[in-house]
Amino acid sequence: MEFKRKMLNGQRFEINGMEFICLETHIALQTRLDGDEPDIEVGGSYYIVRNTSTGGLHRIPFQRIIEKEKQIKWKI
Repeated sequence: MEFKRKMLNGQRFEINGMEFICLETHIALQTRLDGDEPDIEVGGSYYIVRNTSTGGLHRIPFQRIIEKEKQIKWKI
């Protein structure tokens, strides 16, 4: 599976009418035995985001962002 990181810290986005801001990115790396650079382990990596209206913190797995990408409205 090819994966590109979708968000950077500070990135704002909207989904289902709620706006969030990415506070932290936690990346788990998949060890490579063939000498190449390690791959991002999508299942073990996640973002910590804050809901801008409620202030609540949420842990969103990378896989969830990949699955919902078409529903996400990225803010600049």
